[in-house]
Amino acid sequence: MRDSNGPKFMLRAAQRLADIDPAWSRRCLTDALEMAMVVGRGSGVMDTVLDAARSAAPAGDILDALVQLTTSGHKTAAPALREVLADSEIWTQRPALATMIAGELWDEHAHATIVEWLMKTGRSSGSPTVLRLGLAQLAVQNVLTAMSPRRRTRSPRRKRSRTRWACRR
Repeated sequence: MRDSNGPKFMLRAAQRLADIDPAWSRRCLTDALEMAMVVGRGSGVMDTVLDAARSAAPAGDILDALVQLTTSGHKTAAPALREVLADSEIWTQRPALATMIAGELWDEHAHATIVEWLMKTGRSSGSPTVLRLGLAQLAVQNVLTAMSPRRRTRSPRRKRSRTRWACRR
């Protein structure tokens, strides 16, 4: 059984730090989101974190980009989300959030870059969490690239099988 209290503890810490150290509070909120995404409990935590981030002063960070996505939509939030993906210092600290953002933008290249980093980092560190996330995102990447219109081509194998059937008749 998984313990899903980690994100709740981070949310509580962020609420306590909001008046004392707003920057640290935002880091705790972002950590809560990342933790929830990593353990597969993102849906309930996402709304709570983004509500808390809406009430805080804007800081031009990943939280603001996600708040903009939920309040204004993809078209308005896309530039801020792309900035998050362009800054490897941000997404290497929050790879689960980064893969979600790459998916929201349907950015195959950014997603592939993050997956490659996850697999490389997971293998070199031996971290089961990073490896699990990397393998899960590798599966997602394979599905996304298989669905890509650029990847859909007629398979030469199909032609051969039709020819083979034609010869048997």
